[in-house]
Order: sequence, then C-alpha cells, then structure tokens
Amino acid sequence: MLTAGDGTVVVEQGHAMGRPSTITVTVSGPRVRISGSGLVVAQGTMMLPAAG
Repeated sequence: MLTAGDGTVVVEQGHAMGRPSTITVTVSGPRVRISGSGLVVAQGTMMLPAAG
C-alpha cells in the first residue's frame, strides 16, 4: 500500500492461471507512473489517504 508521498508498488498476478504479469506503480510527488503489460479486463480508481 502506498501512503501520501513517494514510493513504488509492484503487483504480480496471474501465476496460478499460468499467465503471470507484473505491474509497477511509481508515485513521485504529483506524478503517478504505471508500467508493465497486460490485458484490461476491469477498471477502477485508486484512492490514497491524505497526508496527515
């Protein structure tokens, strides 16, 4: 889980299905970078807690 500020999260999924993928989410100030490869099958919103 990322909290307010900079950081990186690596998400690995699909291993049990024989279709592994790795997605990397990097936050640097107001910029968010998502990298990796995959097939879009759903959409969503990521909400981070406010800096406190």
